[in-house]
Amino acid sequence: MKTSLFKYLTQFSLAATLCLGAAGTWALEDVPTQDLANFSDLPTIKRFADSALVWRDEVSYDEVAFPAGKVSYSGERLSASKSVKRDGARNMLVYITPVGKSPLEVLRNYQNELKASGFKSLFECAETACGEATALTGGNNFNFANTLFKDAAYSTSRSEAHVCAAGYPITGFRYTLMENAKTGETVAVMTWRPIVKGYALPCPDEIEKHTSVMVFHVQSK
Repeated sequence: MKTSLFKYLTQFSLAATLCLGAAGTWALEDVPTQDLANFSDLPTIKRFADSALVWRDEVSYDEVAFPAGKVSYSGERLSASKSVKRDGARNMLVYITPVGKSPLEVLRNYQNELKASGFKSLFECAETACGEATALTGGNNFNFANTLFKDAAYSTSRSEAHVCAAGYPITGFRYTLMENAKTGETVAVMTWRPIVKGYALPCPDEIEKHTSVMVFHVQSK
């Protein structure tokens, strides 16, 4: 598995580099400090203070299996030892937090805000305890977050802010799964530090000083 994974990642890195060359160099020169155009918060999920919203993907109705246990990749299949299935309106948002905030600090902030608004904790993990959490994307769909989405959201030959925020690899990964039975909301929050040095796409090294956040939300219908 290690050999095949290395071969796959090498092929992906080369393909991304070739795509970049074909499309022309498009680098993210600075870490965003303001929301990108046309993106807005979810009404019931408060962002970490002074974060910039750099991606939002929404589907009117979807089925999601939230990881509620360790995620592993075996037999060419990615799976969690336990999952919580929910269906409804689905949103995925990516934020970049201010410089110097740790993944743990950001995650605890989300947990406290959500608990204050009626959410209960279903599961939490950190780094190796989460399982396959060494990256968020990379064209392989072998990683923890890929139990929730496929890499189509990150298939780009340009260094868009959410792609740079994903990094490859990552460090300090944290995950929490929470639910509000009264409102019918289930939310997963992931926090991490991206590593971009040596990345196939040109991203500012400064982004490694920022914690990235992914909020994955389902509103039952």
